[in-house]
Amino acid sequence: MTFKWLFEPVANPSSLLRKWFVFLLLVHGITAFFSQGIFHCDEHYQIIEFIGYKLGWVPATGLAWEFESQIRPWLQPLLFFIPVKALVGVGITNPLTLELVLRLLSGLLGWGSLAVLSRTLFSFLGRTQKAFWITLLFSSFYFLPQFHVRTSSESMSTAFLMLAFAQCLNPQLNPARFTLVGFLLGLSFEARYQTAIAGLGLALWLFFTTRQKLQCAVFGTLGGVSAMVLGALADRWGYGTWVFPAYSYLKVNLIEGKAASFGVSPWWDYFTTFRK
Repeated sequence: MTFKWLFEPVANPSSLLRKWFVFLLLVHGITAFFSQGIFHCDEHYQIIEFIGYKLGWVPATGLAWEFESQIRPWLQPLLFFIPVKALVGVGITNPLTLELVLRLLSGLLGWGSLAVLSRTLFSFLGRTQKAFWITLLFSSFYFLPQFHVRTSSESMSTAFLMLAFAQCLNPQLNPARFTLVGFLLGLSFEARYQTAIAGLGLALWLFFTTRQKLQCAVFGTLGGVSAMVLGALADRWGYGTWVFPAYSYLKVNLIEGKAASFGVSPWWDYFTTFRK
C-alpha cells in the first residue's frame, strides 16, 4: 500500500474542506440521534433539571445542592430553555424528543465552532497543501462529534472558546473584532467558570501579540463585560434574585472546602490516570 497521494497536490482544497464539513455536519446529526443518556451527571442535574424547574416540572426541593447554594450559572439553561419552551408550547412534551433537539442544537454549535476555527486556521496557514492536511487532521478527531452533541457546560464553553480563538487568528483585527473576542470569552466563562483560565491566557496572548493594545484592552473588556451582564440577567431569571454565582462557586468549593469532600488527588494523578 502506498501513501504517495498524501504528498500529491490537492486540487481545490477549499472545496474539499467544504465538502468535508458538510459530511461532518451529517456525522454530528447521526451522533445526536443515536446518543443516549448522559456523559456526566452534571449534564443532567445542572442543565436539564434546571430547565425542568423553570418549566414547572421539577420542584426546587428536587434539585441538586448547587441550586440552593446558588453556585451554578444559568446562561446555558436559559439558552436551552427558549427552544424547549417553544416546543412545549406547540404540544411537544416528550422528554426524549426535547433532549434530542437540545443535542442537535448543541452539536450544531460545536460543529459551527469547529468549522469556523478550521476555516480560519486554513487561511492563517496560507491555504497550502500542508495547511489543508493540518486542517483536515485537526477537525477529524473521532471524539469531537460525541463531545459536541452533549448538552454539557464543557461542550458549550469550549465552542465559544474556539470561536474566540478563530477571531484572534484573523489578520484584520479592529475594535469590532476585539469586542467580539471579549464577548465570546465572556460567554465561555458564563457557561463554565473554569474556562476563565484558558480565556485569560488567550486574551493575554492577543494583547501582547497585537499592535493595537489599547483598543484590544478597551474593546475586549467591553465585550467581556457585556457577556457577564447577560450572564447576570440569566442568573437573576434562574434564581429569582440578584446573585454572583462565580464568587459563590469559588467560596463554597475552595474556601469552604466543598470540592475536597468529593476526593483529593495529587497533581501527578493526571499522568497516572492517563496511563490507565
